[in-house]
Amino acid sequence: MTFEQLQQAGLPSAYGALLTAVAAERSIELAAEGAYVSVRPPHRHIAAFLNKRYVDVAVDPQRSAGVAVRFPGAEARPRTTATHYVRVPLDADQRVLVEEIVAALDWRDGGHQWGGSVGAKQTSDIAGETCATCWTAIAVNGTCLCD
Repeated sequence: MTFEQLQQAGLPSAYGALLTAVAAERSIELAAEGAYVSVRPPHRHIAAFLNKRYVDVAVDPQRSAGVAVRFPGAEARPRTTATHYVRVPLDADQRVLVEEIVAALDWRDGGHQWGGSVGAKQTSDIAGETCATCWTAIAVNGTCLCD
């Protein structure tokens, strides 16, 4: 994914540096879907969603509260019994955010292969679940009425 593609997705240019730092640590796959860019280890489930205002980082439910306290203004968001997301504000400490995205990549890399496809038929591991904030169904691209 290029910086132009990030801009076309409407994402802040600061994400270029974030993704560069993450890619220097681990092998990643990126997919732009609407206003989001998903980050995952190759052929695994999504480790993070980059949005215009925040980053959702996938975490083991037992770690979600501990990860959330690393970022002022972050919110632990339970999704399933197997996965929670920590919603991190855009202005978070980028060094710590890289650490947590890398940890999420490592966690996802140890899991099952992803059965979705990249492109128009892309699916998300949180699609169809209910947003804990606006109580609407989460779309395939990870959006809800909050976005």
